[in-house]
Amino acid sequence: MQGETRCCSGVGWVDPSDVPVPQPGLLLDHYSPGDIGFDPIGLKPSDPEEYNIMVTKELQNGRLAMLAAAGFMAQEPADGKRMLEHLFSN
Repeated sequence: MQGETRCCSGVGWVDPSDVPVPQPGLLLDHYSPGDIGFDPIGLKPSDPEEYNIMVTKELQNGRLAMLAAAGFMAQEPADGKRMLEHLFSN
C-alpha cells in the first residue's frame, strides 16, 4: 500500500504526503487504535469479537486504576500523611 509506514512512530497513520489537506491525521483502514502489532507471547485473540472484549476489559482496568490513584492523592491532603505512610503506619 502506498503511503503505509512500517516504523513504530507511524503505525496506523497514512503518510502525510498522501492525505488531503482537510483530513489531517488520517488513519489507515486496517488499523485499530492501540494495536501496533507487538504480541511476542501471542496473547492477542485472533477472533475480532474476543479482541474487542479484551480491549474493553483493559480500558475498564485502566479507568479503575486511575480512580484508585485519585483516591490515594485525595487522601494525602485530607490527613496530611504521604501515600506510602499509610502502608507502614499500622
